Amino acid sequence: MSELSKEHHVLTGRILADQKEFALFETQSGRVHRLSGPARGLCERALHYDMNLTQALNTLDVEQKIKDALSASLQKCEIFGSPLKNSIRRKILRGRIELPIFREAWVQWACSMIHRQRFLFLGFLLIGSIMGATYWTAQGGSLSMGREGVSGSVVFLFFLLNTLVHELGHAYALHHQGQKPGVIGFKIHGPMLAAYTDVNRAWMLEPRGRAVVSAAGLMVQWPMTFILAGLLTARYGVETADFFFSLTLITIAFMALPIRENDGDWVLKDLIAGARNNLFKSALTWLRHVFTVIGFGFFAVVLFRAWSMILPTLIEKLIQANGIDGMTVLLILLTVFIFLGTLSFTGMVLRVGRGVLETLKKTKTAAEPA
Repeated sequence: MSELSKEHHVLTGRILADQKEFALFETQSGRVHRLSGPARGLCERALHYDMNLTQALNTLDVEQKIKDALSASLQKCEIFGSPLKNSIRRKILRGRIELPIFREAWVQWACSMIHRQRFLFLGFLLIGSIMGATYWTAQGGSLSMGREGVSGSVVFLFFLLNTLVHELGHAYALHHQGQKPGVIGFKIHGPMLAAYTDVNRAWMLEPRGRAVVSAAGLMVQWPMTFILAGLLTARYGVETADFFFSLTLITIAFMALPIRENDGDWVLKDLIAGARNNLFKSALTWLRHVFTVIGFGFFAVVLFRAWSMILPTLIEKLIQANGIDGMTVLLILLTVFIFLGTLSFTGMVLRVGRGVLETLKKTKTAAEPA
């Protein structure tokens, strides 16, 4: 048995769903794996009988080399690991910081209510977006980021509401296809704070169904933006509506790009999974890698600018101040956020690097003559 599997590694994570051919397993880091054959049997046995990896491997009637390979594979996928390696500290070091806000039961209740009144909700989006866009443009609405006459707190609240609608769009698309959505919350995504929805059960769907779930957020957010812009125009003036609409448009355009873990990236990933032509699949895969590099360049510039602005100011404040005031506390909190964002970005780069190497290996293997 390998050196790794001699330790008392335990099963971490949970089984999302069981099918006849395979089972879905989610690790504590958020990754979802399809398990079948001996790997599935080993994990189910470890779960039901509270076995560690060594004990579960001893129940398999297979050759030792298969056990060793299976052990190494399950530890590499983080399905088995030591409790320390899968603790909160490990999550932080891997840059996977998530804060659930709305519980799974609440999200499923909201999706059920929307489903019961789905035609009414669809009519509200269509008619409301037309009315909102018409009123906003009639009052002189335009793409503008001018701050004069803009209520920042109101824009923030409306932007937050629109983000929640976006996430509900993902959740409902999954619910509509017969799977249960999970929690809605916030996470550190590179150098940014982003909302997320637990739609891991989308892996139970075919690639086309997963693509619908990935695109649903933007599809719902777009008409909702016009509705909210109309309401802002009527209540707070066209300047506030212009700022909100421009900010939301930039966000939607960014999320539509196939930059790693954006909505556009998940859609492209689902298209790659559903592609039947190997050449087309390879082209889409490399397109995804190109946009990933572009996105990483953007994230790197944002992080560099953030560090260069915050860190010198914090050091100067700590040296000059006799005590810690409110501004110093804010700077410390921003520094911690940027540090966590840097960890998240580093983890993303490492994961993508491994993916690029795997793609290169597959391309090289496909190019070699039989």
